[in-house]
Amino acid sequence: MIRVILIATALLLAACSLFGGPASADVEKVAREQMVAGLPPSLEAHAREALITAAARATVASSGPCNAANSPDGAYACTVQVTSTPPGSSAPITQQFVVVLKKEQSGWVSAS
Repeated sequence: MIRVILIATALLLAACSLFGGPASADVEKVAREQMVAGLPPSLEAHAREALITAAARATVASSGPCNAANSPDGAYACTVQVTSTPPGSSAPITQQFVVVLKKEQSGWVSAS
């Protein structure tokens, strides 16, 4: 009985890629793309480059399994924690946000 519980727990905690969802690397890639895509277009070029560099250097970690979103395109919603040091700061900050991905022929892409 304990073995069954352990196996069930392991399956629940396993990456959602086992069930057709995105792998951790896919989630990380799309999270970085969404961070850059979310930058305001009015930013000056040097500020934009600094924030793009900060996004590239950030630590992106999944905060649990991804959930299948109730959408016709088969999207998944994944919560991530991003730790980065903003330009001009010495103290890192951690933020949590949701990355929404969908699978296309080319692989996992942003669904938002």
